[in-house]
Amino acid sequence: MKRIGITGGIASGKSAVAGMLREMGFHVIDADRLGHEVIEPGKPAMTKLSTSLARELWDQIDASIAGNWERLCLQMQRNWAG
Repeated sequence: MKRIGITGGIASGKSAVAGMLREMGFHVIDADRLGHEVIEPGKPAMTKLSTSLARELWDQIDASIAGNWERLCLQMQRNWAG
């Protein structure tokens, strides 16, 4: 079985190519979607990640957000989504 990877920068057409491959019958694994699912608030990976962050990072985060990890993650997701 051959495997291919689709890489590229933001808005470079990765999702479009993946969609075309799906339409052609290929099995597509969306690592970005899986990564987001793994670190959803309340999931074990997010809990482990949040407890392992350096204290210096927390000192730099707005106190109103730092007390609510889920809110912080949602804000970060919005910022990254553009």
